[in-house]
Amino acid sequence: KTAIHTEGMKEPLPARYEVREAATLRPSHEAEGQTFRPREDYPAGLQPRGYENAPNEARKVWEIAENPQPERLISTAPEPTVGPPVIAPDGTVINGNGRAMGMQIAANIGKDRGYRQYLLQRAGEFGIDAEAVNQLEHPVLVRVVEMDPEHVDDSLLEKALTSVTKNPFHFFLLFCTLKHFERRLKKAR
Repeated sequence: KTAIHTEGMKEPLPARYEVREAATLRPSHEAEGQTFRPREDYPAGLQPRGYENAPNEARKVWEIAENPQPERLISTAPEPTVGPPVIAPDGTVINGNGRAMGMQIAANIGKDRGYRQYLLQRAGEFGIDAEAVNQLEHPVLVRVVEMDPEHVDDSLLEKALTSVTKNPFHFFLLFCTLKHFERRLKKAR
């Protein structure tokens, strides 16, 4: 277990560490050579960065891909902007799209071996069995937040409305909260 601390929120959001196969993560963009294109299956508006039009952001992704620094990507940092990517249970990347894309590319070009070894060494610190890491070809440590719209409680609406900024984490919180209330209204009818 862990928690995500982000500016503007009174309380951290609970999360859990998991290892996922790199290819199963759903970041906002896909690599096409050295450039990126938005994914059609990624929630519109959740990613404020346009990697397809931002050479500096694309370069950062490729720097991660070419030289994954596991000590930076595998950490207990509570902020969503550093350490393991933050994802929804379905694999949608909420924060850390660049880190997730970088690790997917690293897996595709064979540059993730050092990351894998470092993760195996530290897996226990995150409550993860090393065997779970070994079962995956290209494991990536992630933080999963329980933001299923079916299981959001009413108190999250206040958090969401008081913290929405350009931060995709805050946007996702609001999105899930509104979906929760939409379903409750439909059931009440």
